[in-house]
Amino acid sequence: MDRFPAGMWTNIAEQGRHVRQSETVPAPYFSEAEYHLECRTIQTSKVTSELPASVIASFYPAGDLQTTYFAHVTGIYRHH
Repeated sequence: MDRFPAGMWTNIAEQGRHVRQSETVPAPYFSEAEYHLECRTIQTSKVTSELPASVIASFYPAGDLQTTYFAHVTGIYRHH
């Protein structure tokens, strides 16, 4: 869990959250969640400014182009 910003886990603990390690992937989840999904990334695709201007204006008005993730679900867990 050291890939995350320094102090992040302290801030989360101060909010009363409890971080747990996932079963099938190296990613944390909050134990307070009723459910959590675990997924492995298959492919990523960056949204680029090559899209039609109308699409960018409609879906990315702040210009915050994103990355789309395609993933394989490796686990679905219910906690409560």
